[in-house]
Amino acid sequence: MKTVRIDYPGERTFQFVLETDTPNRELVQKCFDWFNHGSRCEHFVFLRSRARSMSVGDFVTINGHDVYQCESFGWGKRTIEDRTLFDREVKRQLPSGRNSWSIMNDLMREKELTQTSDSGTVGE
Repeated sequence: MKTVRIDYPGERTFQFVLETDTPNRELVQKCFDWFNHGSRCEHFVFLRSRARSMSVGDFVTINGHDVYQCESFGWGKRTIEDRTLFDREVKRQLPSGRNSWSIMNDLMREKELTQTSDSGTVGE
């Protein structure tokens, strides 16, 4: 069993339990497919939510401690603190009228998190 948490910083969180032994890096990629319009394997929770597709800056956390952030190409390994910081900062900037996605992109650029990402992409 694995607990999966998907965070759209400043917007919403999804959480569910899966009965799987799929390695975490593969499971993260499955989550991306499940939470993307047009993937042809969208998860029913995603479809019912009417949420946007998962994109750069969003997080997947497995079993409460393995945190991954979606990057332009693949996934970067992060910490719970990173996820909390990004969520808090996006929420702080939302009243400015900008959308969460553009705020997240600026935050990633500022913090240069893409430079410190885990080596390789999911599926390698």
